[in-house]
Amino acid sequence: MVMSKIFMTGGIGAGKTYSAKFLADNYNMAHVSLDEIFFDLKSTNHRERKRQDLRDMELSCALNGHNAIYEGWFSGEWLAPLFSIIDLVVFIETPIDIRISRIKERYRRRKCGLEFDPYPNGGEEHLNNLIKWTALYSKEKIRSEIMNYNKNCSYIEISGDIKNSILIHILELPTRPFSRAGFASSDSASAFKLPMQGSHAHDR
Repeated sequence: MVMSKIFMTGGIGAGKTYSAKFLADNYNMAHVSLDEIFFDLKSTNHRERKRQDLRDMELSCALNGHNAIYEGWFSGEWLAPLFSIIDLVVFIETPIDIRISRIKERYRRRKCGLEFDPYPNGGEEHLNNLIKWTALYSKEKIRSEIMNYNKNCSYIEISGDIKNSILIHILELPTRPFSRAGFASSDSASAFKLPMQGSHAHDR
């Protein structure tokens, strides 16, 4: 059974956008990018934050309805309305060196014209910000914040990249409830983690 509201999170370059879009398409769910709510993507220089009132209004609108996957690396009180209603959290765990390598490769491809560049005037400062932000990502911080607003949701962890044939089944796997005792250890039978396979899930 598909959860109605899912939060997919991981550091920049972890594979969130790819995984969220893939699952949304295959489970007939809406895909909501928190990047598009938090940042003014019309800015061509770098990721400029939207005004708080506009951001909060857009988030409120995005929370209406059912069957949606929200993806992003964000935390903070502005996400309290989301954290309070989610049914499932999907943590995507990708090593920091792989995330940084993906960020650099994506930057290179965009500047070489090999793929669309949403920030054509964004130079190395923007690249360095992305690397800094992915290094600051904290799964434990996000877990703690979610528990402040919602103690009834469950979570599942995905280790690294997974193939589409496996990814499509992750919402059918057993989940683990949030607990103040923290996450299950990686060697625990109740820590539902999928092995690293393939290398094609790329976060935008």
